[in-house]
Amino acid sequence: MWKRALIALLLVLWPIGEATAGSRTVRGRILDAEGKPVAGVIVASAWTVSAEGARPIQGVTTDARGRFALYREIGSHPLSLLALDPKGESGALISIRSTDVSLEHEATLVPCLVVEGKLSTEGGKYYPAVASAWVAPAATRAPLLRLEPTKGKYTFWLPPGGYELTAQALGQASVRVAVTLRAGEPKRTLEEIDLPDREGRIREGGIAPPIVYGEATASAARALEGEHFPRRWTLCFFWAHR
Repeated sequence: MWKRALIALLLVLWPIGEATAGSRTVRGRILDAEGKPVAGVIVASAWTVSAEGARPIQGVTTDARGRFALYREIGSHPLSLLALDPKGESGALISIRSTDVSLEHEATLVPCLVVEGKLSTEGGKYYPAVASAWVAPAATRAPLLRLEPTKGKYTFWLPPGGYELTAQALGQASVRVAVTLRAGEPKRTLEEIDLPDREGRIREGGIAPPIVYGEATASAARALEGEHFPRRWTLCFFWAHR
């Protein structure tokens, strides 16, 4: 008897926990300039762009009626979705507020702009060996594209609108620039972004500065202060995107 009661209780609590997490199914419809549904359009909240092209992360494809259903975490900030045709020639940016999740959202495809740029270091002398960049809509500042440059060069395509591009590289300070894409421009070349040295970076042949750390847990502090790693460097990276 108690086993049946426990199972029934779990079945009742399961949807409550799921709703608390904020995961919801977002539904929408993609149309062309004439208002007709478009099948085969890929819709995703995150994309990776490299020399091989754009790859959606957990994206979905519109059906014959142009409709899609995407299961995503919904928070207090608007959710941004990017819809692209397979060739990247046309796309649409969809912004969904948490209060409007239950609605079906329609978006019309428009010609995308091809955007290219370059990252460099030390006043343009070199390109960073390990670099990446993030592109986010200016309205939400939520990362939408992750760029993987090749020898410092990158190319991506987006519909017209306002965006922010944040570039970063190992050993360099990050740089954020505003990017405004206007309709009618088939191609846009951004100014070269030169990433400055991160404060405390050591030049070859220089003397290593003392290790400085903060906001560490008690166990991490004890480990760094102890003798666990004699004559060895401990390198820690902390990544955060807002």
